[in-house]
Amino acid sequence: MTRAKKFDHAIDPAYALVTLILSCDTTTKNPVAISAAFSTPVTGFTASDVVAAAGAITTVGGSGAGYTLTWTPPADSSGSATITIPEGIAGSASGGFPNLPSNALVITYDTDRPHPTLVSDVN
Repeated sequence: MTRAKKFDHAIDPAYALVTLILSCDTTTKNPVAISAAFSTPVTGFTASDVVAAAGAITTVGGSGAGYTLTWTPPADSSGSATITIPEGIAGSASGGFPNLPSNALVITYDTDRPHPTLVSDVN
């Protein structure tokens, strides 16, 4: 009977999970800080990988499993923006599978400046 050779290579079978977390109160902050927490260290993650349905991701900082994104809402408007990280944009630093898609982070914003109306009461 022949014994099988011992397999001693480390394999990362898991896809990297990523969670987006709002890092501040969006009613008082502009720009807005967002944390991106990966379940395992990743490489190749940049600002252009993040999808913002409104506004723009202006910076990405961090490395490994933790990143901070800066989102700037559109000027002089109000509404909601959905921020996501698509599947497959960052690879596991250990050579495993790429990331799965993130949760959808919905941010309500109001950057609309007040528009005063002057009314004259002169007869």
